[in-house]
Amino acid sequence: MVPSHHIHANAARLGSLAALAISILLLAFAGQAKAIETTITSGPQDGETLTVDTATFGFTSDIPGATFECSFELRGFRPCTSPVTMTNLDRGNHAFGVRAVDPNGPDDSTPDVRKFKVLEPTGPSAECVKAGESVTKAKARLKKAKAKKAKTGKAKKAKAKAIKKAKSGLEVANDRVEELC
Repeated sequence: MVPSHHIHANAARLGSLAALAISILLLAFAGQAKAIETTITSGPQDGETLTVDTATFGFTSDIPGATFECSFELRGFRPCTSPVTMTNLDRGNHAFGVRAVDPNGPDDSTPDVRKFKVLEPTGPSAECVKAGESVTKAKARLKKAKAKKAKTGKAKKAKAKAIKKAKSGLEVANDRVEELC
């Protein structure tokens, strides 16, 4: 049988050796922590040519809780959330970049970037589509105003006022469509 003082001494030596090994491993891997990574998950591909003046990008990070900073035309980064839509893009070359910001460490030093080109748009712009939707809504308001039952003089005046307001709104919406489309 081994005396108990030998067992305690050997256990103490093993504990010290284990602590030393852990310390060596920690020192060896210090500064080699996994860097945060940003990935654009949707939107125009790098080098793609678009025929619309709008581009929407979705993105994510491999670190839960990360926030993001975006760069439009690679002119500095500002806080943003996914997805991001770039609208009214002129004809020519464009770029979108995004980097994750790690709440517990350094930011992504290698932002994900997409460069793409916009040709003369062949379809309606997003603003044109919205203007068209405004016309549809204005027509519905006018129809509703005309359909109102008005028996008293006061009700007839209110109906006339509602119709006038709806017609004015329809004119503004039609002018906007003419301007944008």
